[in-house]
Amino acid sequence: MNFRLARWAGITALVCLVFTGHLAADDFRVATQVFVGIEDEKAEPVVETITIFSDGVIYDFMTWHSDDKNGTETTLFDPKRKRIVLLDPKRKVKTTLSTDSVLSFSAEIKTRLIESEKSEFANPTFEASTDTQAKQLTLENDRMRYEVHGISPKTETSLEQYLFFADWYARLNAMRPGNSPPFARLRVNSELAELKWFPVQVDRTIFFDQRLKRQEYVLRSKHQVAWVLSHSDRQRIDKAGTAMAAYRAIRFTDYLELKSMAKKPDGLSTQ
Repeated sequence: MNFRLARWAGITALVCLVFTGHLAADDFRVATQVFVGIEDEKAEPVVETITIFSDGVIYDFMTWHSDDKNGTETTLFDPKRKRIVLLDPKRKVKTTLSTDSVLSFSAEIKTRLIESEKSEFANPTFEASTDTQAKQLTLENDRMRYEVHGISPKTETSLEQYLFFADWYARLNAMRPGNSPPFARLRVNSELAELKWFPVQVDRTIFFDQRLKRQEYVLRSKHQVAWVLSHSDRQRIDKAGTAMAAYRAIRFTDYLELKSMAKKPDGLSTQ
């Protein structure tokens, strides 16, 4: 078996263990705000999301703010049906991706990076340091740094659900034009799973050279967890179900064109 097939077989086997319909589920919600930079604490978030975990399905309600346009999108992760559905409330369209297609895309990204001798992006390595008392994790190399502040989860199941979502969200974001490969964030999530920490703040710093000077681009994500769903959360779920039934189905490539993704702040995500 060649490297590509061996790698794909390993990924597929791992994910099949998750997508068996036997994943235990807690009901809870995570509210996220994403900021550009970390110096101005009065800054407004550029992305806000409400992520609801209910009955084994994950609903992500995202709003983004840019200079010329705001936008919204709802994403449904349905492990039992092995699908991810994107809903555009403005245009009233939807598109569905199989989890196999998302995995295939990630595997192809990795193969291309390795073949183009950019394995540092396909299999990123970091120097890791942890402060177990403060629950702080730092992963750093010469291209980027992740600084994560964590808390103990209410249950291990809730942590597994959230990191499961974060993995898939990273893979999904990588399918959008202009976004980074998912592998660095997957490594972060793996470390958090090992430490059994639920992330409440993630600072991602990208290092780059500009005009002979080293520059930094920082995104800060803040997560607030509620372990009980509210009436408004249930209303959001009901509204998403109505939209699923009513919206017109289109192909993923057409969905991206309709969404005019260039209007979304470049490279921004809750991850």
